[in-house]
Amino acid sequence: MLRALRSRLADGVYAPGEALAIVELAQEFEFSTTPIREALGWLAGEQVIEERRGAGFSCWRVEYDLLLSLYDLHEAYVRLALQSLGARRDLGVLIESGEAPAGAEPIRQAARTFRSLVAASGNMPLFQAHGALTVRLGNIRRAENAVLLDQHGELAAFEAVDWNCEALSAWTTRYHRVRRDHAAETLKHMASGQIYYRI
Repeated sequence: MLRALRSRLADGVYAPGEALAIVELAQEFEFSTTPIREALGWLAGEQVIEERRGAGFSCWRVEYDLLLSLYDLHEAYVRLALQSLGARRDLGVLIESGEAPAGAEPIRQAARTFRSLVAASGNMPLFQAHGALTVRLGNIRRAENAVLLDQHGELAAFEAVDWNCEALSAWTTRYHRVRRDHAAETLKHMASGQIYYRI
């Protein structure tokens, strides 16, 4: 159930600021409220969701400065992974393919590749922190699908990159710069409520 909640958050199922009602989730997952409360407490401890005393649990609200900070943090995590990998010339051998199922959104493909890159660094705390950040970016990534129109081209450029630290670092810089440049548009799209769906 914890994995399912984390997956839903990463997929942007819940809107920013949306309350995560324990009783409703318990009914949906067919659990008592205690394990649901514990799972939400665990996610709050990871800073994936927000817990406010007396108000319960909710998805994080995202504002412009916070969004820029999240992009900066994601880029820093990827750069730290690249730094850990050092002077290895052919990272393609170390990193699992970022391939998602056929027809998957480029955002998912990029996320899988970043995850594999961070995993290849062998730095478990970094991998765990990156995983929590990826979940927190779930709503944002769904909005990016509507706002960033050349994701397929971006992914094709990534696949053509020479798999070494220098080339991947340059691509990572471009990837995050595009997102920072479109942060206001991304937030506007998120505020429109057009990106959320229910399972």
